Amino acid sequence: MSWFYCLLAAFAVLLITVLTNWFQFSIFTTIAAVFIFSLLLLRFFRWRLSKKISRMTFCEKIQTLNNIAEPYGFLYRYPEDIFSSTGDAWQRTFGYCRLYDNSAPILGMVFDSEPVYFDYQGKTWLVQFWKGQYGINTGAEVGIYHADGIITRNSRRTTVFESAEDRELLKITYRLLENKKTIYTISGRRWWLTGFSMGRFSRPENLQMAICITFPDYAMRNAFLEGMLELGYDIYDLNLYQLSLSFSFSRPKSRQPDLVSSRYSSWIQLQNRIFCRLYLFVTRPFDNTLDRLTYLRLSLPFVFKRTISMKKMSKRYKKSRRLR
Repeated sequence: MSWFYCLLAAFAVLLITVLTNWFQFSIFTTIAAVFIFSLLLLRFFRWRLSKKISRMTFCEKIQTLNNIAEPYGFLYRYPEDIFSSTGDAWQRTFGYCRLYDNSAPILGMVFDSEPVYFDYQGKTWLVQFWKGQYGINTGAEVGIYHADGIITRNSRRTTVFESAEDRELLKITYRLLENKKTIYTISGRRWWLTGFSMGRFSRPENLQMAICITFPDYAMRNAFLEGMLELGYDIYDLNLYQLSLSFSFSRPKSRQPDLVSSRYSSWIQLQNRIFCRLYLFVTRPFDNTLDRLTYLRLSLPFVFKRTISMKKMSKRYKKSRRLR
């Protein structure tokens, strides 16, 4: 559809020239007439495109979208209307270090994070939680990582943790809420479980995660429990049932990355809010991400490429890797 907008612009210039030179219309009258005509023409093509999307099958739309998103390490989940990371996402090779979070606001991401450290089977483990705004997405993450061995507390912020291997995956379930209203619920046996709701703007302090993690044995569950207590959680805020531990993450108890609490973050959030509204305005009247992105892909492919904010998630890892 890019050719259409180029053709429309050329036709508008030609129409202005004809009306002003041949019919002696004033420039203001001519511009107004061309503007109204262009709006009507755009509305017609929008209607035609909407009809085309409605005739496409569900499988066709979701397969095309996932073919585009999967190289970034994500797939679209229709029941929850979110994007979520794949089990074999390429980000796994990068592991985790504190620098990733420090560079996040530069890429349009503002979130709360909660790292929980504990020692288990000769390694220092890190289970980390995130919730907040990722460009034009409201989202949350849970990541499972560990060091090569036992590390000191002073080394935690500078250590590059490895992602959990397949035999080390944990069963994770969490529900993301905003002002006590559920946005989505997701569950899986993963090293990194994520969910991103596109077109939704949220402030991290208004989000809450209801989390449940199932561990392979009581030793690991109790070690994680000690890490939670060390962080400042009250024992009465943690629910234990057999090998599972559940709790709520709303206000982080750990120190947040320096850039996240700066004035720069407020500026980033203002941009995120504006882009969220633009995205919803351009893709109306569709009411789900699948149809909205299908419309963008067909009508404004250059905007569609920038809208796929998983690209920012990719840059979050690549940029941090170069800085290390």
